[in-house]
Amino acid sequence: MKIKTEEILVINRQRLDYGDIDALAKSISEHGLIQPIIINQEKRLIAGGRRLAAMQQLGWTEIPIVYRETLTEDELYVLELEENVRRYRDWE
Repeated sequence: MKIKTEEILVINRQRLDYGDIDALAKSISEHGLIQPIIINQEKRLIAGGRRLAAMQQLGWTEIPIVYRETLTEDELYVLELEENVRRYRDWE
């Protein structure tokens, strides 16, 4: 499933510093998007802020997404934390 990048709401993010977006954008440009971003039913970004920023930098107007529906604020917080902390550690 795809959605227009302009429709995605980026609010109340825990991670404000996305680091080196240029390197990620280069990787996406060369190898494609490996993991789609995750949004909820309100089109609010849950996971994939760096990927979204990289794809916007590349000029993508539509991007692949995965929906996670009916999440509470606490569930949104936990999913973002899991994406940014636990999965990051798996790559180290």
